[in-house]
Amino acid sequence: SDSGGQLPYTSLPFPLTVAVYPDSGGSVTVEQRIAPGGDWKAVADGPLAGTLSADAVDVLQGPVHGLRFTAAVAAATVEIAQ
Repeated sequence: SDSGGQLPYTSLPFPLTVAVYPDSGGSVTVEQRIAPGGDWKAVADGPLAGTLSADAVDVLQGPVHGLRFTAAVAAATVEIAQ
């Protein structure tokens, strides 16, 4: 069938380890999108929730279509591994 120019639904592989390392004085917010075209929502609970000003690591145990990281004030490093 015609998907209207959109790619078929895929999710990131899981479990997936996500590590966020804000640089000194900076912070990071993490958002997730569950389905293609869905709304970006801030991670609501767990180590990646809220405004991160210290290193944080979590293991995602279920499907997520995408992750978005926004650094403020200083750069940050993000590592993702399956």
